[in-house]
Amino acid sequence: MPESALSPLGALQVVVAGLPADGHDHVTSGMGTITIRCNPGLSAQGIFTSTPNPHGIGTAENTNCYYGQVQTGTLGQIVQPFGVPRPRVTGVPGIWTFEGAGLLPNSKLTLTGEWVQDAPGLQSGKVQPNPLAATGPDGSFSVGVDLDNGNAPFASGRLTVTFTDSGGNSATGLVLTPTGEVINVISSGSLGPP
Repeated sequence: MPESALSPLGALQVVVAGLPADGHDHVTSGMGTITIRCNPGLSAQGIFTSTPNPHGIGTAENTNCYYGQVQTGTLGQIVQPFGVPRPRVTGVPGIWTFEGAGLLPNSKLTLTGEWVQDAPGLQSGKVQPNPLAATGPDGSFSVGVDLDNGNAPFASGRLTVTFTDSGGNSATGLVLTPTGEVINVISSGSLGPP
């Protein structure tokens, strides 16, 4: 069929997906970019238009792969990063502030955890919710942690905090206290379904 007989392309979508019969595919590694070159230029859209989708679904995505933001405006080349979350706590730069990376970009975070004292006589403390906790556009985070036990910062113990994104991916950090004597940070992560 000659090119002159082809219809113009109105929209396209690229996803990393598994076979429909497989249900959900759990990717363990991989990242890169999806690059689309076009003439005339295309404008990336974050939502579907009013035109019905002939497939009846928004996407065939069924993996734990995430997609980064694309440029705005009409362009002759659109580049979108994609990758697999690799959650981790990277450090504790301040008092009760945890930093990390590898979670889903622009995701609200749920905090869970507990401070447990080393010596008898003090009650353990639970980590309080933080409604403002979220990741940045690159999946990194810096979150201050509050406890329901005011004695925790001044006593010898262990503070364990797990940060979970909206896709169920999590990173856990363990810090030895008291404040000013952060001895160790242990990072671990688990990949949940998207």
